[in-house]
Amino acid sequence: KTNGAKNEFAITSLGNKKSWSAAVTERDLHSWNISVTTPANAVIGRYTLLLRKSTKFQHSIHKLGDFILLFNPWCPEDSVFLNNEAQRQEYVLSEDGIIYWGTENSIESYPWNYEQCDKAILDICLKLLDVNSQGLEDSSKA
Repeated sequence: KTNGAKNEFAITSLGNKKSWSAAVTERDLHSWNISVTTPANAVIGRYTLLLRKSTKFQHSIHKLGDFILLFNPWCPEDSVFLNNEAQRQEYVLSEDGIIYWGTENSIESYPWNYEQCDKAILDICLKLLDVNSQGLEDSSKA
């Protein structure tokens, strides 16, 4: 669930890679391991995973946890997919690079540390997405 949107799906023995789904990967008397799959076009952001348990006489909802869904440049169905492994290494996994600054006739380069794996950076980016609803509107056109 994110931005008020709600996705409900059953837990099955088979997952579905094209839509929201949950599949049991391991099971014993006391616990289940469940793998959740999201579609490639799912909105990035914070989600809460809830389990609704229903029996003949009782219904309950349990919060399993929160997670952050990001893009996947390794997935061909994702709009940010990069076919070139060298580009993925440079654009996605690189922690530092060069930023260019100036005008058409006077360009300077500066080293830059992206700090993209810093938790504060992720929080800032998600906040910017929350504040700017245009990002959600534009993502539906991709």
